[in-house]
Amino acid sequence: MSLLVESKSQLDFLWDSLVDREYGGVLTSVDANGADFICDDKRLEDQALALLAFAGTSRYPERAHSIAQSLLNLRDPQYPGYLELTDRYWRPHAAGFVKTLSHQLFTTLALLEYGIRFNREQEVQEAYLLLDDILQAARTHKFARLIDRDWGTVLDDHRDLKTVAAASLVLERAGRFNKSRNYSEDWDFVTEHLTRFVDEEHGGVHDLLTSEGRPNLIAGKRLDSMALAAYALARLGKSLNSSAFLDKAEQILEFIHAHMLHPMFGGYWDRSATDGKVQVDGIQGYYGNVSPFPVLKVSDHAILLLAAHEIGVQAKKDTVLEVARVATAVIRNYTDQRLGGTFLGQGNWFSTPVDPTVPLGRHFWVPPFTPGSFHAGNFAYLPLQQKQALTQAWTGFALEASADTVLKVGSNGDVSGPVSASEALRIEEDYLEDNLTSSIKSLEDPLIDIPHYIQWLEQTKSGGGYGLTPYRSPLGYRSDRSSQVFSTLHVLADFHVLKKEVVDKSILVDTIRLCQNPDGGFGEQPGHPSEAFTTYCGVLSLHILGEAPTNPDACINYLRSCQNQDGGFGNAPGYRSDVWHTNLSVAALQALGSSPADPAACVGFIVSCSDDQGAYSIHPGAPVDTFSAYRAISSLYLLGYHPPQQEKTANWLKSQQTTDGGFVYSTGRSLSFVGSYHAIAALYLLGELPANVTACKKWMADHQNPDGGFGRQLGGISDTTDEGFICLHSTYMLDNALSRYWVAIVS
Repeated sequence: MSLLVESKSQLDFLWDSLVDREYGGVLTSVDANGADFICDDKRLEDQALALLAFAGTSRYPERAHSIAQSLLNLRDPQYPGYLELTDRYWRPHAAGFVKTLSHQLFTTLALLEYGIRFNREQEVQEAYLLLDDILQAARTHKFARLIDRDWGTVLDDHRDLKTVAAASLVLERAGRFNKSRNYSEDWDFVTEHLTRFVDEEHGGVHDLLTSEGRPNLIAGKRLDSMALAAYALARLGKSLNSSAFLDKAEQILEFIHAHMLHPMFGGYWDRSATDGKVQVDGIQGYYGNVSPFPVLKVSDHAILLLAAHEIGVQAKKDTVLEVARVATAVIRNYTDQRLGGTFLGQGNWFSTPVDPTVPLGRHFWVPPFTPGSFHAGNFAYLPLQQKQALTQAWTGFALEASADTVLKVGSNGDVSGPVSASEALRIEEDYLEDNLTSSIKSLEDPLIDIPHYIQWLEQTKSGGGYGLTPYRSPLGYRSDRSSQVFSTLHVLADFHVLKKEVVDKSILVDTIRLCQNPDGGFGEQPGHPSEAFTTYCGVLSLHILGEAPTNPDACINYLRSCQNQDGGFGNAPGYRSDVWHTNLSVAALQALGSSPADPAACVGFIVSCSDDQGAYSIHPGAPVDTFSAYRAISSLYLLGYHPPQQEKTANWLKSQQTTDGGFVYSTGRSLSFVGSYHAIAALYLLGELPANVTACKKWMADHQNPDGGFGRQLGGISDTTDEGFICLHSTYMLDNALSRYWVAIVS
């Protein structure tokens, strides 16, 4: 599928799956299949961007007219501008009675583009009037980002880069079209504010200023606002024939490329600290009302593509073209090749604050009211496999506007056909006995306090399931005891290993089964969207209990639908393949007595993730790590294959052990508690143990805390049942006390 076809895919998906046929306008979010609403509220920002996208091409006049007509439902009946949030039926939420300057500006830009494209004088004049109101408010309130409905009272006096960049874009468009008015004073006012955000010390552009105009350091730098600023500066540079603006736009892209490049997925992180460092930042998250975790967002890359395209041939360095190539590849990789539309992006778990490792289809600990987010107790997450109107609008608009640049750089994405499985060898039928035995003997001399851990574990019981922790209302980034299928799996696995009886088994089975959705997959809790990850957790939890899902055939079909052309599996149908979710899907299918629709292609994908040292990466070409080694080896064994280069793989894994006893997750990288479990489990499946078992046992046991739980960091707080599972299972493996089939299928 060419990228030009994909540009229509985003706009077609936006129209077909996110436009409300009954009441008009654009809904916020749908699931991966486009069949189920995730959020059917209506936001001004989404309506404006949808109109901008459909007005960006002459191919869809009727669609643009429809969105423009629906936008009238948000017009404020008492004051200039538009209401910002309603339900599906255009009934306002209380939170919608505000004026967010950036949202009002994007609405102005959309009206301008629509009016100019389709010769609609009424909308053009309305845009001019709204622009005047916004500029007056910006002068009066010093670009305060949030104002009361009547434009008179400042609700948040911070100045954000997105607002000033959007003002620049609107002025540039108005000035280019409206020759009867001189916007020079307005340009001077806006561009002077824009330059205040420039960080002369570190490079890039600050995301937020205080009301006094000083950088708000806790906000750091954001990819979306920097890309928007670069886009605005490039357009202003062309309109005003200013090389200084073009140079500044190019410098912003150079900062992004130098500091924010994602080491695993090839795109760019959504934020950095002021100095350009990308890391998990609990302080920024806790006090700045954002997730502490960086994430890759496709919509950011769409804006980045617009900026790179606008700078174009006037760029002084090759960096701009490389940024365009990377942005295009990200859009390509997260566009659903089967059903159309583009996913939100890609998440990661971090082994240390600066080490992204595990690929996730989630963004963890997002702030309240994040569109499309879900809560499991006090833990909020954003499923990234959903398709939101904002993402479709930005990507569709960017691919349409940047078609020449897209053709020049190509996609260079990962979408490809299957790889040959010839390097992997069929194994003997009895290598892994497929009966669900866990511990095959007792521990000889455990260093961990198992009775204390059992007490901690039993306190995680909540209703009909188990939570991530035993804590009722913890502070900081610590989950409470609310039941989830993820935590339930690990508690049940530990109980099975310890030969502990499960209480209220029938209630537990019913609770888990309630997490199955009509599409066959499982969510984290009832009503949460399906993922391969949570489907694995639900299926294996039931499997350990000797039960099956209510509708096993639908579950098998859901998991099989997650397999892609390359043979691997993503976290949802159409979502990008990685060896992690391939492993979870293969294991869940095995527990259901089934297998991938194309097992040979699956083996081929896994083998293609290996290198000449016998190490594995999450997908072909990514950095190798111990996590991927276990996931690949486990998958191959469950599919009936020996991994190729077994001796090399074992040697590479053993070489990652440190003198402390733990493992770095990859050569030259950080010591990792979770990465150590994966190294131990991978070696165990290969019939090997770490070189220094004694040191490894002690290092693992040292992670136990006074309350009986375990933490990832030595001397840190107890984390979750995941860490307890890791330490208990590692301890049993180090004593050769677990069955290999259990290690392969339960993780």
